[in-house]
Amino acid sequence: STQAAGGTSMIFGVDRPLGAEDSGWIALHDADAMVGYHGAGITVLVPPDAEDDHEGILFGLGRSSADGAYWQDFGGARNQGESVLVTARREAQEETGLAPHDYELAQSAFIMRKGGNNYVTFVGFLHRSAR
Repeated sequence: STQAAGGTSMIFGVDRPLGAEDSGWIALHDADAMVGYHGAGITVLVPPDAEDDHEGILFGLGRSSADGAYWQDFGGARNQGESVLVTARREAQEETGLAPHDYELAQSAFIMRKGGNNYVTFVGFLHRSAR
């Protein structure tokens, strides 16, 4: 597949190049190699489990004076010198207490480009031992 500015999009198993201004899904290894991003986070999925019957998505509840309350992933701004994945894992641990060994990452990430900012969201599947 062709590597475009920002990576190759992985949509339902089909590769398509992402342009420099496009938002979309890209492969995990392309996302982690990304430069020029401003922040990153992790959306945590809780897969169904026969033993405890809990499943869902973990979100944080954010608030702003302009928008009121809203749901968001666990993430934030990068620190100088951090890779995009290190930023996402650090932010998730700061906001949830979940360590990287508590979840497994999906092999794709979503890049959102808006207003000159680049934000990467990873998807993590919570391990049963972390519940």
